[in-house]
Amino acid sequence: MRLPINILSSGTQHDAIIRYSIDVNIALHDAIGILGSALIVVTYLLLQLRKLEVSDAKYSVLNALGAGCILYSLSREFNLSAFVIEFFWLVISFVGIFQYLKEIQRGQKET
Repeated sequence: MRLPINILSSGTQHDAIIRYSIDVNIALHDAIGILGSALIVVTYLLLQLRKLEVSDAKYSVLNALGAGCILYSLSREFNLSAFVIEFFWLVISFVGIFQYLKEIQRGQKET
């Protein structure tokens, strides 16, 4: 994926505007990794803004999706420390999802 970025700069000797063009190449796995990072950060922001609760399944699902996307990107360009943290982020998110499902199941048995 190529993203053309134009940067305008002024302040030269004659105050002319100079245009710089930079081509940014983003591989698909990098774009998916960036999406995963954004999911985790936005999820944390929503938690801090009290729009999500830790006990809400959406919180764990969004975290799991984000970690999964990052793990996919790491499968193409591996980094051990990033892999370790994202692996545990994914596992802990699944723990939250299973806790939520158990609570739903318990609520149905009680009624």
